[in-house]
Amino acid sequence: MASSLGRILRRAAGVGLAGGVVTLAAAGHYADQLVDADPHEALLAPALLSTPFTRTRHITQWRLPAGGGVETAVGLLVPLTYDEYHRASNLYRESRETPAVRNAIPDDNPPNIVKGTCVFIAPPSFVSSRSIFLATAALAADHFILTETPGYGANARRGIGPQELTGATLTSGLERMLEDIAAAPGTATPINVVAAGHAAPYLADIARRRPELFDRLVLLNPTMSGPLPSAHNKSSTSATARTLLSGMMSAAWAMYQVPLLGPGLHFLTQTQANIERQLRTHVYARAENITAENVRRNQVFARTGTPLPKCAFLVGKCDTEATAFAFALQDAKHMFLLMGTGTRCTVDLSWDLRCLPLFSSTPIACVC
Repeated sequence: MASSLGRILRRAAGVGLAGGVVTLAAAGHYADQLVDADPHEALLAPALLSTPFTRTRHITQWRLPAGGGVETAVGLLVPLTYDEYHRASNLYRESRETPAVRNAIPDDNPPNIVKGTCVFIAPPSFVSSRSIFLATAALAADHFILTETPGYGANARRGIGPQELTGATLTSGLERMLEDIAAAPGTATPINVVAAGHAAPYLADIARRRPELFDRLVLLNPTMSGPLPSAHNKSSTSATARTLLSGMMSAAWAMYQVPLLGPGLHFLTQTQANIERQLRTHVYARAENITAENVRRNQVFARTGTPLPKCAFLVGKCDTEATAFAFALQDAKHMFLLMGTGTRCTVDLSWDLRCLPLFSSTPIACVC
């Protein structure tokens, strides 16, 4: 009797395991069809802005470093894109040339249009999208550029494999785009770069090594550690919890590289409840910003594009060492920080960008 029951339980467990694998594979097959989807395009239309803008999408050919990962060939060219916007009228010039406007600006309140070009770079994350900067950028500049870190958002590419998902390699992709932006004849100067989250340390490193590529750098809530490494390294985390987190990071990174099963796992875990929890704890300080439409849009961002770079962010593969970031900041020029409260940004970015020209000769300024 006992042996019969044991056989039944083992058979049921086998059926359950097989069913789980089939479910993951089916979800992975569906998720693979979403890799090349672009949910960002509809959110980037100039028509969404209150004043007339024109938009041009540019392509930068980024050659991956030699010794690429299993999904890439050595020296493979990967296309990266950035969107350039021009306002039909030049509000920066008008604010200075029109007496009525010029006289209305108090001496201690600089105009809200920044001179030159503003480049906004979205960071690595599960929900990365250059579109998050569109409305703010239109308030800040007549000429601005939106893009993401290679491997994320509209710059998600199948050719970027596990070996390329490091801070140093992703930095080289951003550097390549900035080379094209700086060399473009239509780029107005000075060039002001705004980099958020994990992209901030990457840009600080570029600023230290290649100061000729841009004039000012804003580090918006810079982060150096992904979600799981951050939890692992907290002083309040117990030794047992750290062991479990280490195992989770290793297992997730290995699982995500398994065809179909990895993408399936990613797709199934990006539920609206999970997205809402992440927005509530890591992104927004005000609960009213977490609307059903916001959650739905971020779920689409999370489920589209290549899932492996998102896992790399989760488990810390594209982190920056604190000492390296400190070294870049130590040598910083024309750079300042914008910081929110805790892990969530509560700074009114459109307002703080108005002060950008004031920091042209200030090494680092913090806004808390």
